[in-house]
This record gives sequence, C-alpha cells and structure tokens, in this order.
Amino acid sequence: MPVAPEPPPVFVDPSGRRRRWLRRTAYFLGLAGVAYTAMVGVSFAGGPVRPETIIPFVEPVEEQWQPPSAAPAASPSPSATAS
Repeated sequence: MPVAPEPPPVFVDPSGRRRRWLRRTAYFLGLAGVAYTAMVGVSFAGGPVRPETIIPFVEPVEEQWQPPSAAPAASPSPSATAS
C-alpha cells in the first residue's frame, strides 16, 4: 500500500502569541470561577456575604414593614375557665 503524505498544517503560529493569549485567558476565567465558588461556599457556611455580591446586577428588593391588622377580640383561654 502506498503511504499518503501528511497534509501541511492549516494554521501555524511560530511566535506563540495566540497560545500565550489563550493560556492567560484560561487562567483568568479559572481564577474567576474559583473566586465565585469560594464566595458561594462562604455564603453557605454562614459568612458575611450579601446576595448582591453573589448575584451581580440584581437590585435588592426592600420590603416596607407594615403593622399587623387589628385582630378580633380573643375569646378567653380554656385554662382560665376550667374549674
């Protein structure tokens, strides 16, 4: 059987700039992922992490406290009337 020659490479980067750029990008994304995971872990452990820090760009909802409505007159408790 005759051996077919290998085709020449499609892309050659002799300077190595593309590899260096991709490696730095991968390290940055990995570091961001580790930092996010650590923040979530601290929040699960009960640390002082606010929800705005974990989920960015979410506006906090502030609920206004309202006093409870007036309850109807309570009937006497059963223990007070037992004799």
